[in-house]
Amino acid sequence: ASCTVTVIEDFNITFNANGGSVSTTSKTVTYNSTYGTLPTPTRSGYTFDGWYTSSTGGTKITNTTTVAIASNQTLYAHWTEDIIAVTGVSLNKTTATLTVGDTLTLAATVAPSNATNKTVSWTSSSPSVASVSNGVVTAKAAGTATITATTVDGSKTATCVVAVSAQPTVDYDVIYSISNTSGKPGDSIEVALSVSSDVVVDGLLLDGLDYDENALEFIGFTDYGELITNSYTGDIGVDSDNGEISLGYNSPVKPNGQICVIKFNIKDNAEEGEFIIDINGAASFERQGLSSKVNAGKITISKWMSGDFDNNEGINMKDVVYFMNWVNFSWTGKYTMLYDGDKDFNKDGKINMKDVVYFMNWVNFSWTGKYNINW
Repeated sequence: ASCTVTVIEDFNITFNANGGSVSTTSKTVTYNSTYGTLPTPTRSGYTFDGWYTSSTGGTKITNTTTVAIASNQTLYAHWTEDIIAVTGVSLNKTTATLTVGDTLTLAATVAPSNATNKTVSWTSSSPSVASVSNGVVTAKAAGTATITATTVDGSKTATCVVAVSAQPTVDYDVIYSISNTSGKPGDSIEVALSVSSDVVVDGLLLDGLDYDENALEFIGFTDYGELITNSYTGDIGVDSDNGEISLGYNSPVKPNGQICVIKFNIKDNAEEGEFIIDINGAASFERQGLSSKVNAGKITISKWMSGDFDNNEGINMKDVVYFMNWVNFSWTGKYTMLYDGDKDFNKDGKINMKDVVYFMNWVNFSWTGKYNINW
């Protein structure tokens, strides 16, 4: 005689909604039978893709799938995010008026508010007039520019027309200028202090020399020009200890030309960077103050001396010749260039002999302020 015994094994299935919600959180299934009816979870903004054996990946389980695991089991809901398309975009301003140097922040509002991809890109019809970056508009020059925000989804656009006006012109009676130069830690450097004016004065005053004492050591004023030597105060009016110059004239003069040279040492521990040299300037005529301003100078400190193309630790015409050879013969490999910055010194979009001439003028006449190179 024989006897067949069939053992029915039941197991518990737990439903993990995986970010959503489900009303039925578990059920009992029988080994080697189908899973039967499975609950449908919900999740706002998503479409349910089915139940799987893993939270990511895994095997899809349906109501007709046979239970092949002889143990309790967790099934995970999988989802696909619903794509909500962009229908439009608007800006907080449609027109704006700026002055050169001003900035304006534009804010883009994408519709609908629950759109899946709200990313926008920004462009300017005339970047030379007004540039834009992440919605921040910078006024560059007089003119008109249209700033456009474009949605990545759907290419919807919104615009703001920006009118830029020039800075109002201020006429000064007396303008002081400090030249720019460069050097490396440990160097002694000099900048020229000059003045220009179309009016007569009987007194000039410069005091309150302003510079970064962590990077620079003020040595004094040297190379006095005629504006000092021809004054009745003479060199007595020059106080190198306190960085002050006070000049008086028996007969009124139109002050034009170099006043003197300001000498500094770059400290051995100076950081690389650009450092501003400034001074308070005043002028008078018959005991009445005249309007004046100072064009501050800039000292660029780097381990490589700006303009020292031949690396001989000096800036002179030899560097001009070296740069000329690099422009014309760099392909030979003989003329290497440590400086990796922009060599289009005259900003015409080309590197050629015109840049060599501009560099030569910088070497010889940078003190005039006419030839500037942003090292």
